[in-house]
Amino acid sequence: MLILALSAGLAQAADARFPLVLDEGTAITDLSTTGERARWVGAIESGSGQLRVLDTATWSVTALAPCSGSKDTAVAGGDTVPDRLFVGCADGSLTFVDLSDQTPGLTGVGLTGSGQQVLGLVLVEGVLVAVAGDPDGGFFDILTAGQPGSLADGDSLTAGSSFSAPGFQDLDRSGAWAVASLDQSFVGRIAPVTGAYVPNDSAVGVVSVADVLENDNIIADTTALIADSDGGVVSFNLALQDAARVLGSSSGLQRPTALALLSDELAVADGDRDELVFFTYNTTTGVPGGTELGAVAFPTDAASGSTVREIRAITDGYGVFGTDEGQLWVYSTRPWVAAADPASDTVSLGQEVEIAFSADVAGSWQISLNPTDFDAGGGTLASGTLTAGQAVSAMVTVSDAWVEGVNQLRILVTDDDGLPGHDAVLLSLDSPPAGVTLRSSQVDFGDGKLVLSFNGINAEDLDYYEIYVTTTPFESADWEGCETSPCGGPAYDGSAAFSGPVKVSAESGEDISVTLSPLSNDQIHYLAVRAYDTGGQESSMSNVVTGTPKETFTAAALAGEAGGFCALPMTGSRGAAGLGLLAALSGLLAFGRRRVAALALVGLPLAALSTDARADDSADVQIFSDEVDDYTNIFQRPRSNGVVGLRVGPFTPDDKNLKTVFGDRGFGLIWIEGGPRLTRFFEIKGGIGFLQKKGYLVSASGAASADEDTLQAIPLSAGATARLDIVRNQLLVPYFGVGGDYWLWRERWDVDRAAGTTDSLGGAKAGWHWSAGGEILLDFFDRPGASRLEARKGIEDSYLVVEYRQQTIGEGDSGLVFSGSTVGIGLHLAY
Repeated sequence: MLILALSAGLAQAADARFPLVLDEGTAITDLSTTGERARWVGAIESGSGQLRVLDTATWSVTALAPCSGSKDTAVAGGDTVPDRLFVGCADGSLTFVDLSDQTPGLTGVGLTGSGQQVLGLVLVEGVLVAVAGDPDGGFFDILTAGQPGSLADGDSLTAGSSFSAPGFQDLDRSGAWAVASLDQSFVGRIAPVTGAYVPNDSAVGVVSVADVLENDNIIADTTALIADSDGGVVSFNLALQDAARVLGSSSGLQRPTALALLSDELAVADGDRDELVFFTYNTTTGVPGGTELGAVAFPTDAASGSTVREIRAITDGYGVFGTDEGQLWVYSTRPWVAAADPASDTVSLGQEVEIAFSADVAGSWQISLNPTDFDAGGGTLASGTLTAGQAVSAMVTVSDAWVEGVNQLRILVTDDDGLPGHDAVLLSLDSPPAGVTLRSSQVDFGDGKLVLSFNGINAEDLDYYEIYVTTTPFESADWEGCETSPCGGPAYDGSAAFSGPVKVSAESGEDISVTLSPLSNDQIHYLAVRAYDTGGQESSMSNVVTGTPKETFTAAALAGEAGGFCALPMTGSRGAAGLGLLAALSGLLAFGRRRVAALALVGLPLAALSTDARADDSADVQIFSDEVDDYTNIFQRPRSNGVVGLRVGPFTPDDKNLKTVFGDRGFGLIWIEGGPRLTRFFEIKGGIGFLQKKGYLVSASGAASADEDTLQAIPLSAGATARLDIVRNQLLVPYFGVGGDYWLWRERWDVDRAAGTTDSLGGAKAGWHWSAGGEILLDFFDRPGASRLEARKGIEDSYLVVEYRQQTIGEGDSGLVFSGSTVGIGLHLAY
């Protein structure tokens, strides 16, 4: 219940009063503030065990229950962690409420405490400090957490010290310390970082300590003030741990229950006088003056016998009081503005909205949109003047300056002395989402399906898209301006077992790709899209695009390839040739010496075999001598035993089916080969390679579909090479080779890309090749390095190799043909 209690006899808006009383339950036991200029006030209502969050912009209250399954018992906030209120729970856990939006919401996390009920909670210089225990006395635990803004679900607070006391009253911050007031004169300071507790060591006859003054004044952080309900205010020296009464009955106080600094004065709530009594406050010493400055009567609508339990100062000239009768009182020295609730809290673009309000003073007024400052800022929507008590009605138009979601309309009334007062209303703009734009290029086909991809729209409240599919032409305009809302779109009218429209959930800005199936092949389909937000509003219909599902083919299907190893059967004469080729490859790759070092240098993971002829690192090796060897005998044994190498380069197939599916550009091929060097002029080499290329299934006309296709091949070869190696240390050695080939291949393609299902076909093809190339002796350019390489690794010569290879593979068989050419470049090492 909201009660406007304007004190009679107040002639000036600057006069202190309690213009607003809010009934929130049975007892308010704790208060705390957070946000810019204390925008939010958290209050613990003990009867319901819930948190009440007061928005000081709108003076409205939201009830929340952060402690799921347990009562809320304590609340803390502060500028070091803006827009969060931390809440302690009866079961010993903690959580927080996120206030980053215009409205409070339960988006906190569960934090682990000591297991005892949280009695007090406070933020001190960025550290969360909690006191947990039995409120009637015993041992109390102190827990702390640094960087509380980064706490995550399940995090634990750090255990500090424990202490014993007959009961607990209050916990608050005073400068750089947390201060606890306890029963029977017990007062203590708590270091926020360590959680260490130090009690007072002097008695002052205080028997009913109550509220600790919330004080962010760092200059006076050596002194804490505590209300003594036996008739005074106690000063607690945090450095010396001494306590002394500084205000008593001689100052006119009878039953102080709560303290606050309001407009740089010490305000004391006196329960017996039913007044708020003011004293001067020295910000340097932290000590109040003993002479009463004046008093403000409690609100006339206060519950009978109300005791103020907590006070929090908010923006200059305002304060919030919590009472043991469950009321929240708002104290003000500013003009008081009261806005009426709008007819609806949801608006749309172009709508005119009535804003009604009144103020208790005469002055000027303005309505601002989403102000950036508490008293000013934002775009001015309307302005004028008013008299005290006058009801004002202003019309504002919702424009593009409004943001999607919650908008604050701040009503500011300024009196003749330039003192402002405020209220606000919150209106949610729920605009229809923007329309989607489609392009023909965003529609891909498949076998019995279409794949539609488009850029998502940016809308914070975007919920989903609806994709409309028909076989009958339609226009976007056919589905706009309908009498029903939303308009929707056409239903699917084809013969296939497809159901439309298709609903696709999405986040703001998320790009969409959706497969529409099963659809009839060779049938034109018409597609359009609408976006819908969480409020059920729809965007305009997108433009209409078309797509036609078509039967698709792999390269093997285009070629009539049956797959299998029939190209080189393992029986008969051709089978013997295949087995001979494989046996030759095995022998070639196992031949030679010092191959372990050579293969390591080119990165080849081949098996380590014998290394019986290792070079001594200390040997005097001279490779590049002036001696000219006799090369007249082509069967003369070479200085090196064999060669191993690595080449890479593009394979260009002749088969048009491969080109249709995988493109005209070369297929990347990596090739490993090696073998013995029988003479200076003759080598026998075997090789193994790897090839992989991605493409897309195609229609009968060769058009690429949306479904991926991947070709993999492992070519094997064995052959002989003739080298024109005439003189020792010859810089360029031409060579020519010929050999047999056996290609293992597999083609894998998408069946249902969304489901991740694929199919494949594979086999083998046999054939032969010839090659021509040149070897460039790298040792020629670094003779000392070459000598060290031979001494340490046994590498006689290093060559940069460029080779052209022409191959004929699978020509005698039906289906795919792997004939074509390869240009490779790589490194060969002679050992």
